[in-house]
Order: sequence, then structure tokens, then C-alpha cells
Amino acid sequence: MRKIVCIVTCMLYCCVSFSQKEMCFENVSLQEALMKARQENKPLFVYCYTSYGLSMYMSDKVLKNKKVTDLLSSKFICVCVNCEVDGIKVVEDVLKYSLKITPVFLIVRPDGAIQHKMPAIKGVDNFIHQIELGLNQNTCWESKHQRYLDGAMSKKELVDYYLLLKHLGEKEARLSYEKLNILLTDEDRVQANFWNLTFESEYNSVEFKFLLANLFVFKQNVGDEEVENFVFSLCKRVVNHYYGLLMTNFLQDMEKAKLAFKELISYISCLDVKNKDHLLDQVMILNYYSEGDMSQVLNVLDTVLGTDADQTTMAMGIRLVERKGNKEDLQRIIAFEDDLLAKSPEKSRMAIQKVFDRIKGKM
Repeated sequence: MRKIVCIVTCMLYCCVSFSQKEMCFENVSLQEALMKARQENKPLFVYCYTSYGLSMYMSDKVLKNKKVTDLLSSKFICVCVNCEVDGIKVVEDVLKYSLKITPVFLIVRPDGAIQHKMPAIKGVDNFIHQIELGLNQNTCWESKHQRYLDGAMSKKELVDYYLLLKHLGEKEARLSYEKLNILLTDEDRVQANFWNLTFESEYNSVEFKFLLANLFVFKQNVGDEEVENFVFSLCKRVVNHYYGLLMTNFLQDMEKAKLAFKELISYISCLDVKNKDHLLDQVMILNYYSEGDMSQVLNVLDTVLGTDADQTTMAMGIRLVERKGNKEDLQRIIAFEDDLLAKSPEKSRMAIQKVFDRIKGKM
């Protein structure tokens, strides 16, 4: 047994070492890497990661890219810190920095001072660009932070600084946001230069409501497609959220949900985007379901089936009716079987057939 454990441990160690080597990270502790950086007078590049979320994307899609590994190996001593073990405490002890989220990338000077901070960044070229900014004394986080403390930032710089702090999960983000609210006028907010601030907003936030109230101006300044797709994506996220709550019986305030559904219908109706009708159908299904009206849910499904039989919409309605519908409602679902199977992609038919077989078993 001990021999097996040793073999497995060795295999895991080799896999980790290979992965770090593939990404040009040294298999040493943070303290050891910092000592080596001091000896070689090179900056330290620290990757604070976990085995899930955006860390997986960064490890697989960005850090193994040859352009990235060439840059990192030529400019830095590189080290990984596993934040699922004791990485958060290690970073705080060695670098005096309190991690709030992962992944985070740090550029550290040989003296141990943090020169630059980066959250997860999509795209190899964007990631390389951020590293290059971090190596430049005039564009690194340390320089930006000093300009922020000195009150020397422009409005645009302050927006970018706030978003960086927000993505790093730092508490100072709220203070910088309060400064922004004082400085930015309504005329500023509708400009393309400040679109990132709105683009980071949440559904029904102050920024989101301001966007809806000034939708025409935003579309003129930023672009119809960009603005409408953003509003649509937020609405879709909320629809999926409420669907999850209804499916798991976690929805606490049904009256609030009904108001939300009515708001969603008005928001989505004013858009001109692909799949708008599908999302409206889904909101109608959630609304009728919340009112306990399975007959109306089935009417919506009947209409959808008669058009393009959108898979997401049909699946949502069928699963909800299956949960709370009576035998008559379930019989109406079964009547959809042949038509839905005929209009569905071949790869989906087996799963759809299982759903209908399950419903038939309840009759």
C-alpha cells in the first residue's frame, strides 16, 4: 500500500513539475524564488492560482503559449503559488499582499516590492501587453497607484484604475468608485471613452438604469451592436438565474420575481438583437409558471414548436411543467414528442427521448 502511495505521489509531483516547466515556472517556493531574483537582479513573476475557474483558462490557453513563455523566461524568475493549499498566507507573509481573488499575477522587484498587479486577462496578446505595461516604470500599477494617491489621474485613468481594483477584488475599489461618481458628469458617462464603466455594471444597477434611460445616445456613441448585445447578455443572465431558482425551489420572493419578469419583458422588447424572441418566450414561461398557470406555459411552448422549436426554450418550459403540471398538462407535453424530435438536431434526440420517456412514466 505504501509503495502504491509513493508511486501515485511521484506521478502527481512529476505532472505538476512538467506543467510548471511547460509554462516556464520554477518548482521552488515563493521565498526561494525571491532570493533567486535578488541574486540575479531580475524581477519576479508570481502566478497565484487555483485548479478551477479562470485559472484553468490562464494555465491552458495563455501561459503555455510560446510567445508568453519566451517573454516570461527572458525577463523574469517565474514561480507558481497554489492558493488552494497555503498560497494566500505565503503571499501575505513574503510579499505583504493580501489576495482577495484568483488568479492574480504579480510582478515583484528584487527587493520584494510589488511593481504590478494583473487579474486574469483573456487573449495572449492582451496578456503580453499587460506584462509590458507592468515592466514600464511609467505604466505599471505602482506608478498608477501613486498618481491616484496624488490626485493626478484624468477621469479616464481613474475609470481604468477603478476597474483594475475591482477585478483584483481590492477594497479600495469602492473608494475610487465614489471619487468617480463625484467627478463624472452624465455627459461623460455616455461617451465611448467611459463605456467600460457601464460594461462592467450589473443588472438593475444605477449604471444599468442610466444606460436604459439613455440607450439611444449610448448606441450613437458606442455602437448599436455593442450596446444592445450587452443589455441582452445581462437580461439573459437574469433569466437563467430565475430559472435556476424556480427549478430548485430557492425563490423566496415570488412577487418580486413577477415584477422582475415584467421589467425584463420591457427591457428585451426595446432591443433589436438575434434570439430576442427566444428570450422573451423564456421570460413569458417563467412569468406564467410563477403564477401557477401551466396552461399558458404550454401555449407558449406550442407557439415555439410551431416556429423554430428553440431547444433552450422548449427544454425550460418542459422541465418546469414536468415539475408542477397535472396529468392533463403532462399529456399536452407528450403530444409535442414527434414534432420536437423531428425538428431537433440528431445529436440531441436521444436526450430528448429520455425526457419524454420519463414523463410518460409519470402518467
